[in-house]
Amino acid sequence: MVHIIGGRFGTKSGIDDASISQHELGAAIEADKPVFIFVEKGVHTEHVFYRANKNHKDVNFPMVDDVRIHQFLDEVAALPRNNPTQAFESSQDITSFLREQWAGLFQRYLSNLGRQREVDAVQSLQQTAKAFDELVALMREMHKDKDAAISDLVLSNHPIFERLRTVLNVRSRVFFTTHEEMVTWLDEMEYEALDQSKWDSPDEEEFGRAHRNKAGVATRLTLLKVWAGLFEAGGGLRPMNRAEWQDSAISVTEFDDPETEPEPQRIIRLRSEAGKARASPPKPNAGPQLFK
Repeated sequence: MVHIIGGRFGTKSGIDDASISQHELGAAIEADKPVFIFVEKGVHTEHVFYRANKNHKDVNFPMVDDVRIHQFLDEVAALPRNNPTQAFESSQDITSFLREQWAGLFQRYLSNLGRQREVDAVQSLQQTAKAFDELVALMREMHKDKDAAISDLVLSNHPIFERLRTVLNVRSRVFFTTHEEMVTWLDEMEYEALDQSKWDSPDEEEFGRAHRNKAGVATRLTLLKVWAGLFEAGGGLRPMNRAEWQDSAISVTEFDDPETEPEPQRIIRLRSEAGKARASPPKPNAGPQLFK
């Protein structure tokens, strides 16, 4: 039996508070049938946080629409056997894992005795694999360019978040779902959206942050470039797994000074600006603009 646990609780069974799929899994385990349990990666990761905070009623778990999903995962983990779980990001992850497992079963059967009963079992597994491949193909056809059934879940593990944390040296969690939310987050990080006329390429949106000394003078500039293809036409973040990701989609360049000029002139100008700043300190929240 292949059992998939995602962020949606599903339909109640009508017998108790458990869902229909939860009852199906319980029946398979009681019948001692082979069970493969897959948990969406975002839910699987959040479950660690749930275990540490499940007694706090004011804590929210955004990856699931019902906390009973996490409670059910605890019940599965407590089973004495037949309860291994595997995290997944896409339907391809599930297919690859099952192929490996069934290939192992096939080898094990052949290495024992070539009894017809074991051969029949392997053939049954192969037929199941074929049926699952057809199911995956049907899902892809239904959802065309993306697997809409799990795209929202994959989004929570988008590689852009880890890349931004690395290149901007951010320790806190990074998360957004739209271009507008990203711009707001960058603004909070003091990165100013640059005028499009200043971009090096129309395909790379640019943001700049001026690092100022105590006198309020910009002495260093960080230039962040974000590939426009990371967002869909409507502004939503395009779902992407690590195999599709390229670090060049997010790049950072450091400049000693926003202005491009010979070293002697730059030193004279910086000294002049520093003197003016000491004579007339800038008002709070009214510092000089990043670009004139």
